[in-house]
Amino acid sequence: MRLNPSTTPTEAPAAEPVLITEQEVAFATAAARAGRPAKKQKPARRRYPKRHAFLENALMEREMDRL
Repeated sequence: MRLNPSTTPTEAPAAEPVLITEQEVAFATAAARAGRPAKKQKPARRRYPKRHAFLENALMEREMDRL
């Protein structure tokens, strides 16, 4: 009797401990801590009052009459 190779049990390789160096730990920590810089809030925009042309014309005419 012959078994199909895809159905035969295979031995899993033994898991060996993975060691990393101190430099790798320091690099990974520095990379994780860097992240994205905090956004600085822009100063609030000043709101200038709108100057309507018809008001400016009326004010100018009034001042000219006073002269």
